[in-house]
Amino acid sequence: MKPSFLPTLFLLFAGAAACASSASPPANPVTSTPGTSCQDIEQQGVRRIGAVLAAHKACTADADCESVSQGGTCFDHCTARMAREGDAALQAVTADVAAHECRDFAARGCHAVSPPCMALPAAACHHGVCE
Repeated sequence: MKPSFLPTLFLLFAGAAACASSASPPANPVTSTPGTSCQDIEQQGVRRIGAVLAAHKACTADADCESVSQGGTCFDHCTARMAREGDAALQAVTADVAAHECRDFAARGCHAVSPPCMALPAAACHHGVCE
């Protein structure tokens, strides 16, 4: 297993532990449906940020790549590698996740657990892909 899969595996374990319980839905309206769990809300945010990261991997040189936070205001999944040209898209989706999924997450009384993150080598371009 490549080290890049470790954050994903940890995410599954930590997400399940962090969202094992949730408070009853508040009176405030939320964009998720009443039966949506804390873990479901978190995973929707993870998928949205992950899609941006996956769409911005192409590179021609190490300088094209960077390590970025793979999280939002209601979850943290350490860092990921991506091409610098995707910064604006990542900032936009991260802000939108904060305004929607993370707002719903907090409104339901969910609590995030930040995983321990290990230091990774600098981001680099390998065969046209930021890793």
